[in-house]
Amino acid sequence: MERLRREAGAKSRTEPKVVDVRWEDGTLVIIGGDRSDMSFFIGPGGYVAGRLKEELDLDRVVVQAWTDLKTRLTRLKMARKAIERALERAPELERVLQGIEIETERLRGERPWDFWEEWDGLEPCGHRITVAASGGYDSTASAIILHKLGYEVELVTVDPGPMILPRKMKENVRALAEYLGTEPEFIEADFSDIIEKSLEEGRIHPCGRCNDRIRELVTEHAETDVVAFGDGLPTGHHCVQRDGNKLRLHVPAALAKTKFELRRLVEEALDEFHDYKYSCPLLHQVHERHPHLRRASIQRVLRELRHGFLEVGEALQSIMDILGGKG
Repeated sequence: MERLRREAGAKSRTEPKVVDVRWEDGTLVIIGGDRSDMSFFIGPGGYVAGRLKEELDLDRVVVQAWTDLKTRLTRLKMARKAIERALERAPELERVLQGIEIETERLRGERPWDFWEEWDGLEPCGHRITVAASGGYDSTASAIILHKLGYEVELVTVDPGPMILPRKMKENVRALAEYLGTEPEFIEADFSDIIEKSLEEGRIHPCGRCNDRIRELVTEHAETDVVAFGDGLPTGHHCVQRDGNKLRLHVPAALAKTKFELRRLVEEALDEFHDYKYSCPLLHQVHERHPHLRRASIQRVLRELRHGFLEVGEALQSIMDILGGKG
């Protein structure tokens, strides 16, 4: 640890602060005081973390800032209150409270850092929840988390055609269904008006319109009282929302998860899962034909970065995808 301190602080006049060091099976978790400490422990280009991983023969080195963890713990407290208020309307959300408690303990170091990946889950509780499955990491991880909490998960996917739901994403949904032991349900839908206004006319950015319509279609179609989505930004009090006689549950937001954690959970659970560039083929074509709409896409990425859902490298990769790989 002293060597870590020396290498991390070599270019700093002050020694970076270590809040906590956790040794787990194949994993070293380092908690720095703030993001500046976190940067020193990672090292330029990941040098320090990489050397630690290599010399200590670790599977991975995780470096976090305590200030970021405190923010997430605060969000979990607010999410717990929101779920508790919703219990009168939907008592089946009790298991989500258990998930919040698990995540709280994990962030405090009372459970292993890779707990969700290694955990076999709770016994089935008999409650059903519908998940709006897009074939992406966020909704896929949401379904896996709910499954581990003991829910019977039903998958509903809106299929507007290959411009919005390409073949590889449908294959991801089917891989998820196989893992859950269920059958996916695909709803064919006509999004031609959105395609025309965004791709042909360049009048609108398609993402907001598509997301709203998908939420409406899945919620209307679902036979369960709770419909889950993979949104990570509506944290705290906004993680569960009333929609008519149903509740919308934003699973990553309720558990204050990050994109990296969702991706890792999916990669550990599913052997075959197709990676993908930022968003769908429609948006890529919109960016090419109407470059001014790239601004709105980049703004969406920066919002996720500011929220802490994305790290800098993840945001940079998404922006590169939006720009067509141009530096």
